[in-house]
Amino acid sequence: MDDKDLNLCRDLRGYFAECGAEASPQSITALQDQVAQGGSSVKHVIIPSGLQALWHVAAEWHLYSNHFNILGLNIFPPEKVIAMTKNVFGDEDNMETWKLQVSQGQDTSCAHDGWVCIGSISDYDYIFTNVDADSPHHGDTRHMVNNCTNETLLTKSPFSNFLLRLDGLVRSAREMLEMKEPESIWGNIMARTNEEEVEKLQEKLNEKIYYFMTRRNLSIDDLSLDLA
Repeated sequence: MDDKDLNLCRDLRGYFAECGAEASPQSITALQDQVAQGGSSVKHVIIPSGLQALWHVAAEWHLYSNHFNILGLNIFPPEKVIAMTKNVFGDEDNMETWKLQVSQGQDTSCAHDGWVCIGSISDYDYIFTNVDADSPHHGDTRHMVNNCTNETLLTKSPFSNFLLRLDGLVRSAREMLEMKEPESIWGNIMARTNEEEVEKLQEKLNEKIYYFMTRRNLSIDDLSLDLA
């Protein structure tokens, strides 16, 4: 794991409403084994370094308190990744149909071997990453919408680029809320006494989540890129 990724993840943790304990190395190894042994054509499975850093700091991440694993922004723990990947497609027939309709013979689709679901931003918007170490897409992330057979590239590898998306989202929310110290973004909103203000801020936060977690191309100003 890269120290820069680890430090960024540690900085981000304080702004999420709920974070689990750090993932055990055994849970990450178990996930790799599940991908390799679950009837997959993938022979060399490695969880991207940036995702390992994220899980090393916390096994799961939720920007909202009342998330139900679908509201706000959620990163799933290693133990839930395989089940979520299957649930998103429903069954094997749906997965095969998705391959035919979306990928058109290419291996970039989330329905292909080596892609796993690691997060969600709604009950039909999901985030996938590629864990096939032999694939040119290893470490890429994709946004997929499972109620309309749609998916697009979110970030190219390394996975650190996805972490920059998280950082950009947090920085944007902090500016919106005029936060001076690290604290839960959701908690900051919910602590306000004006119900109309709370509702407007929730709506704006949802817009920011969708912006940072679905747009393929973001400007340098949106992301905390180290240009030195």
